[in-house]
Order: sequence, then C-alpha cells, then structure tokens
Amino acid sequence: MSEPTELAPNIWLFQGEADSANYGAVLARETALLVYAAANAPDETGTPPINEFLDSRGVDRWAVITLGEYSGEELDTSHWSYMHMDNDMSGKMSGYPWPQKETVDTDGNFELPIPGWQFLSLYGPYAPSVHNATDGILFSGYVLAGEHAPELCKGGQEYLRELEHIEKLDPKLVVPSHGQPTQGKREVRARVERDKQYVYAVQRHVQTAKAAGHNLDRTLQAARTAYEDYPFVETHVRNVQRVWEEEQVAC
Repeated sequence: MSEPTELAPNIWLFQGEADSANYGAVLARETALLVYAAANAPDETGTPPINEFLDSRGVDRWAVITLGEYSGEELDTSHWSYMHMDNDMSGKMSGYPWPQKETVDTDGNFELPIPGWQFLSLYGPYAPSVHNATDGILFSGYVLAGEHAPELCKGGQEYLRELEHIEKLDPKLVVPSHGQPTQGKREVRARVERDKQYVYAVQRHVQTAKAAGHNLDRTLQAARTAYEDYPFVETHVRNVQRVWEEEQVAC
C-alpha cells in the first residue's frame, strides 16, 4: 500500500500497489470515516497501514463504509458493511448499527456520522457513493473508476444516467474505487465527457452490427480484433456484450 496522500484538508487517500484500489480516510478530530470499495474492505485483521496512520493522528474511533452494490429497493448487506472500529491497534471490529429502513429515504440516501457527509445513490440503487456537497468531494465507487475504459456493469444507459448525476453534483474532487482521483471541476467534467463518448461509441458499434445482421459472437470477435492491442480489450468486449443485451431488452 502506498504512503497516504492528502487530497484536500483532512481527506486522505491510500492506494493498493497491486490493484490500484483506493482507500479513503476522512478525518474529523478524533473520529474518522473510512471509505472502501466492497472488494477491498478490511478483513478481521484490519488494514495495518491505515490503523497506524489513524493512531498517529490521534483518532480513537471510526466508521467504515464499503461501496458495493445493493439490489432492488432494499440494501443488500451481503455487499455492504457499515461498522464501528476502536483504534486499539488490535484490528478488532464491533458491529455498528446498519441504518433502519425508515432512516433511508426513497433514493437510498442517509447521513453519515461525520457532519457534512452523506451516503447517496448516483442513480437508483445501483451506484452507491459518499458525498460532501459543501466541499464538493465525491467518493464515486465504480463510476469513473476505469483507467482506460469504464466497466458498464449495468449497461450503457444506466452508466450514462450515473454520469449525468455526477454532472449535477458538480464536484471538484472525485475519488473512484480504483484508479487515479480527478481534481478540479474542469478536469472532472472532461473525465465525465470521456466516459460518455466511450459509451456512445459502444452503443453505435452494437447498433451498426445489428443493422448489418451480425450476431453477438461475430460482434464480440470484431470488438476483440479491433482492440486487441489495447490494455482494456477484455473490459471492452464485456461492455459490448452488456450493451448488446441491453439493446435486446429495449427492442
């Protein structure tokens, strides 16, 4: 894990060296909010470099929220955790009460234990994030996480809606679950636009292939051949298949 970087006052980033996974730490006096992606959440032993950092900062209690997905209208606790930890250097965790259904509004949003911070859904229940509207900071989960191409987990249209929500939030710092943060409103808008143009290109590819009477296998092979020299070829082929299936449903 890399050395911590202070992205903004009291906003720290740790990054996994092997997979570029991001671990965020928001400090507020003796309390901290840790934001992880679901895939890199700490296990029972905790995350020693972060434990040591928090101890050096005099933090004695913190909450952890993992940004995974939840399905339907209900929070899926098999993908989510929200817990309290005591900084006794043992890494032990004690359960923190998950918000009751009546405390979560219709968009799946709820306030977090540090003032100004809120869990929110970028669009419906599929794009969880952590946001501070006053400071313009967004931990965006899987949205804007692709170094070369986004992962269209829910298809192209869903991802475009998530990007539109980010545009409305107008953040000046975006920290995804993996990859490099984007700082500055102009840079964030450019990053959003890049992902938009990629989605449009995939949609055009699928629509053109269908208009020509090509089946899915032929379309995927063409996508693989066209991008075989690019580092994101496998991500791209998956995205073409997802958009194809999405277009099938739309028809």
